[in-house]
Amino acid sequence: ADPLLELFDPNGALVAGDDNGGIDGRNARLAFTASVLGGGTYRVRVSSAAPNAVGDYVLVVGDGTNTALEVLGTLPADGAFVTAYPATVRVALSQAVDPSTVDAADLTIDGVPADAVRIIDHSTLEFDFTNTTQPDGEYDIALAPGAMTAFGGAALASYQSRFTLDTVHPTV
Repeated sequence: ADPLLELFDPNGALVAGDDNGGIDGRNARLAFTASVLGGGTYRVRVSSAAPNAVGDYVLVVGDGTNTALEVLGTLPADGAFVTAYPATVRVALSQAVDPSTVDAADLTIDGVPADAVRIIDHSTLEFDFTNTTQPDGEYDIALAPGAMTAFGGAALASYQSRFTLDTVHPTV
């Protein structure tokens, strides 16, 4: 339904918004830290960027007490079945990552490190793999604990997911 998120401060002023900032490029994702000096109640508006669009959504709001840098998800997603070995793995993180702590070798597929990494935005990374000729089977994506840190100094928690490569199409 092309969600749009808007965050308003206690005075009703728009302070942040997002449309299509999610890992998949269609959903919304908004990260905002309120000023310690300016307390009060903030308001979130969830709507659609597309006129007359409707659909289901999930809104997750945190209170800032979780300081661990965590992987929110990857593409390919955990448990995904793919028909081609991924040339790119996209990673969504829970916080803004310190770019000086990011290295291509931080992410591995079955122990093989990525060849390159791009920072897409403050909390999204893309890892590139050049050797994409692999046999069908299950593959593990991993990020080691402490491989990178957030701007606030929080170290990355370990992460592992699995995808299945199946290049043989069914025949009848």
